[in-house]
Amino acid sequence: MFRSLTQKLSDAFYFHFKIIPKNTFQASGNFCLMLHGITQGNYGHINSRQLPFSLFKEHMERLGKYYQPVDLETFFHEKDKNHKKPLLAITFDDGFANNLHLAAPWLVQKKWPATVFVTGLNQSAYPYIWADLVDLAEKKWNIPELEIQNHRFIRQKGTLRHEQSFCTLRDFIRYIEPDASFKEELAKAMELNDRLANYRESSEWFTLLSNQEIKALDALPGIQVAAHSAFHNNLGSLPLNKVKAELEMHADWLQQLLGRKVPFLAFPDGSYHEALKPICHAAGFTYLLAAGGFRSPKDPEDPSIIDRKEISNCGRAATQFFDMYRNFN
Repeated sequence: MFRSLTQKLSDAFYFHFKIIPKNTFQASGNFCLMLHGITQGNYGHINSRQLPFSLFKEHMERLGKYYQPVDLETFFHEKDKNHKKPLLAITFDDGFANNLHLAAPWLVQKKWPATVFVTGLNQSAYPYIWADLVDLAEKKWNIPELEIQNHRFIRQKGTLRHEQSFCTLRDFIRYIEPDASFKEELAKAMELNDRLANYRESSEWFTLLSNQEIKALDALPGIQVAAHSAFHNNLGSLPLNKVKAELEMHADWLQQLLGRKVPFLAFPDGSYHEALKPICHAAGFTYLLAAGGFRSPKDPEDPSIIDRKEISNCGRAATQFFDMYRNFN
């Protein structure tokens, strides 16, 4: 009860004064931060995963006062130790081009290390993260219905849902049809290429890094590229033989592209289970990264995996700072 009262008082203090006490941050100890795209414009009304550059800087400068940014390998080896300043590892998921053009130059200037997890989707016919396609369909183009592989999705209160099960399109792709082929059919059903040919607004929030840009990003001081699977499939929902094939292909592709082995893998959507870990290690991924909570009771004692805390774009700056603060405690 006392803890609950303290939390409420702390929340009230924050909302009134817009200040988070230093010890509130540091009490969280060492942690790994997960971001996605960093954009010039604010696309929170379409996609909450993209953070405007101005807010990104505010968050980073505040965290920089209380934490010591370190590279990801150092974090893995030092995360269980006490430090004068708690450690902060900065990561970005999905491999957006805006990571190279906006986030990376600022981080290089600050001499802060960071890791960008990329997929192999830029090699596909539809080089987009599947969740971004759903956002385009639902929030940008207001598509009323879609039929994909004999499954019909109808629009209900701004969300596309499976006609029979009422499962959202987003969750259907996550848990029921996680294979890349379904996402290709989604793009076809959206008539994506035709719509994008007439798209007159900024695509900075969903454009992925090209091969050349991935290499340029990896060459920046303190910035490293790492693995996020070939197709951004939910690995925890795929058969093990498909997971094995996808990760081996992705590891080979990254090694050829970057000229080195890549030891870090971040699970798309944080989706995995205990049986996947040996497959990941066998493919060459020594270090694994979850998102939004561990999925196995063995994880807290497993030195090869860490969890991450996310900052997303959820409205006003004050609200975002508050959510970040609550997420860390």
